[in-house]
Amino acid sequence: MKTVLEVRNLNLSSLFNHVDLAIHEKEWTVLTGTNCSGKTTLIKILASIFPISKTVLLEQEYFDTIPLSKKQEKIAVFFSASSYFFAYNKVEEEIENAVKKGKDKTVSLKFIQEQIKAFDFSQLLKKKIEELSFFQKERLFLLLSLLTRKKVVLLDDAFLSFNEEEKSILIEDFRRLKENGIAIFMTTSRLEDGIYADRLLVLDHGKIILDDIPHQVYKEDSLLNKIGLQLPFFVDLSIKLQYYNLINQIYLKQEELVDALWKSN
Repeated sequence: MKTVLEVRNLNLSSLFNHVDLAIHEKEWTVLTGTNCSGKTTLIKILASIFPISKTVLLEQEYFDTIPLSKKQEKIAVFFSASSYFFAYNKVEEEIENAVKKGKDKTVSLKFIQEQIKAFDFSQLLKKKIEELSFFQKERLFLLLSLLTRKKVVLLDDAFLSFNEEEKSILIEDFRRLKENGIAIFMTTSRLEDGIYADRLLVLDHGKIILDDIPHQVYKEDSLLNKIGLQLPFFVDLSIKLQYYNLINQIYLKQEELVDALWKSN
């Protein structure tokens, strides 16, 4: 799998201790850890907001040798703590600008229209950016990242404050980006937010201590509890039931778990 963005031997005060990380094309990676473990700082380092010499590589080139404009062409970053900066007043203006500066000239008008519809902006094109909800702003950010053909999208706590329906919509948006070759790297403080990702990393005391598919990471429940990360109740229960061969996967929701148990009898 092609590596798009990479960290080599990251050392920073008490936050990071010889951290290595590779973010791959078409892969959704989630990084979790307790509060103040360095998740947001890592996003800033990956986005070149907090540059560290000879540490981060974009497509095998060190950041130090790449012009800022080129990094911005290939990397998009979204922070939950503040609104994404939009350059224009209206949704349609943002989309038009994204299409103009998109480097992939093979993007067709049909594709653009399909994506506008898929991201639910067909009826919102005349809307002012300030009138959008935070959820809609995040979806617009993802749409613009797709239309400008970013290589990697970085999101800090992308599911923060959203309900289950909104999270489900964002999950489908992420899958749409992946299908179009974009790598996604997202941080979260909640273990359950990583269940639909391709890869789940756990950061603790400056090191990535777990790196695997989510279901395998969840099985390390003793280690996760020890560092202060709590498994959701139904995930924890699913793992215990798997030990007795009563179910064969992890469930987040009560109704899904009950249905699986019912069918197993």
